[in-house]
Amino acid sequence: MIVPREWAIDRERELADLAGGGVPRKTLREALTRYSEDESPKKRGHKWEATRINGWMGRINSKTGLPSELSMSWLDTQLADLSADDLSIWRDSRLKSVTAGSVLREMNLLGAILETARREWRWLLKNPLRDVRRPSQPEARSRRIAQAEIDSLCLGLGWDEEPVGTQTQEVAAAFLLAIETAMRQGEMLGLTWDTVDFARRVARLPRTKNGSARAIRCLYHPAPLRSSSCLRAGMNSGSLPYLRQAAMHCSARERHGR
Repeated sequence: MIVPREWAIDRERELADLAGGGVPRKTLREALTRYSEDESPKKRGHKWEATRINGWMGRINSKTGLPSELSMSWLDTQLADLSADDLSIWRDSRLKSVTAGSVLREMNLLGAILETARREWRWLLKNPLRDVRRPSQPEARSRRIAQAEIDSLCLGLGWDEEPVGTQTQEVAAAFLLAIETAMRQGEMLGLTWDTVDFARRVARLPRTKNGSARAIRCLYHPAPLRSSSCLRAGMNSGSLPYLRQAAMHCSARERHGR
């Protein structure tokens, strides 16, 4: 196999830099690309990471046909020249558009990329994000949704415990299933018919966010699920695929802040 001349030249330069005690001349774009291809797929949350990295790289949004508004202006800056000031400006800009919690998640991802570049790839001598102050952690939610709010939402979504037939009813079924079981969106998306025991009203999750399996039991729930479990009311008539679609729909709306 013939090695392309450009690759050979870059590799020689990289080896020379390392031999001289320096770091190879790599850009942030190259770090994002390598991380998204080699590291991110190993994680359960790789889809979110891929979406965020694609946004940072200014790739075309498949829905709008426009470059992502998340695009970073210093993609082609060499990692060695990336400063804490650059990252502080980026942090402040993001805080004007999204919540502190979203910025924290983005900083965690970028920090993991830069730290991998430093520790594993030897592309950095120092991670500049370590010198950037992180936004305060938002307060945990403490309010529970009231029954009157549940009834009002179900009424507005057209839920009547009949087989699901519209998108709004799909959302209602997913909403009630989440209330009844406290399952995460990803866990609802992972449901299959063979993991649900309707007779015992139990859903078995073979893999959860923390990596372990667990069983979810649907207990009695007040109106609008007076006489049937949420599993039966929400999924008994072929509506499991609708629940999966609804969870994906809700997840997409949350990601885009709508």
